[in-house]
Amino acid sequence: MSGKTVEDLDVPDRRAEAASLGRDLKEILTGCVDKLAERQRTIFIMRHYSQLTNEEIAQALGISVGTVKSLHFKAVRNLRALVGPYLGWQG
Repeated sequence: MSGKTVEDLDVPDRRAEAASLGRDLKEILTGCVDKLAERQRTIFIMRHYSQLTNEEIAQALGISVGTVKSLHFKAVRNLRALVGPYLGWQG
């Protein structure tokens, strides 16, 4: 290493790469959430973004807890199918 300093080394900045990947994944997830059916999207957002319980969601929407659980299950299943191709998931 004759005369080179650390600044002279061509080392990729993993933090920048991770931040870029995080932004990309967030954009992909947001786009996929937007493609969900309205009630599924609403429940997914209330559950995962607003951190509400199934009971709180049911009360806010005037539906049963069972309906919340069913729509949340369908939302997650559909999101897996929508996000999968971006992540290289098969099936």
